[in-house]
Amino acid sequence: MDKMRQQALWLGKVAIKDSNAT
Repeated sequence: MDKMRQQALWLGKVAIKDSNAT
């Protein structure tokens, strides 16, 4: 898997977690 793609997916998951947390 592309490293950039993996990082983007991970950042997206973190962003969703943050949105749900607040």
